[in-house]
Amino acid sequence: MSAASPRAELQLTDELRARLAAADAADGKTDHVIEKCVSCRLQMAGKAEFSSTVAGYRVQLCSAGCKKAFESDPGKQLLALPAPGR
Repeated sequence: MSAASPRAELQLTDELRARLAAADAADGKTDHVIEKCVSCRLQMAGKAEFSSTVAGYRVQLCSAGCKKAFESDPGKQLLALPAPGR
């Protein structure tokens, strides 16, 4: 099973990289897998079958709806994550 890629035009800024890294480390591991759904903000566990890849990170979403929302504007979804250090 391959993860779908978000829109190619995502501008990966230093801020987005930092938020991806912080979300990755939130589970105590830095394995390039973000396990909590970043789309609905309910802190639900993401599922591999609803994953998407961005900048080398596998972002696991909790549902098909969250995956669709994430892939429609991954930059907006990632910027809504808590900033590192918060």
